[in-house]
Amino acid sequence: MKNVLRALIITIIVVFLIIGGIKAVKHKKAQEASLPPAKTYTLKVKAVKPKESDITLTLPVLGVVANDSDIKLSSKVAQRVEEIGKKRGDRVKEGEVLVRLDSRDIDEKITSLNS
Repeated sequence: MKNVLRALIITIIVVFLIIGGIKAVKHKKAQEASLPPAKTYTLKVKAVKPKESDITLTLPVLGVVANDSDIKLSSKVAQRVEEIGKKRGDRVKEGEVLVRLDSRDIDEKITSLNS
């Protein structure tokens, strides 16, 4: 008896849901039908005849140019730079002084060790 009652209640709920869905769809269709029709606007367009011509395609690109022989310079001692002998891009020969470091601290240490 409980199973029959449960099946009857489920069937009634499903029927009410179907009827409610049908009414909702009809109501929505009635709302859309009551709306005024959409206006159409004319748009004037100027027609252009195509012509054949040559074009040049360009692609702007940013890039970085690097040299294969670039080197990084570093010192074994941390000191202030007194003089820079060469500028960026200058040619350098072997044995040339590129940077002169402040040697006062080192000179003082050497004199204190010698005395």
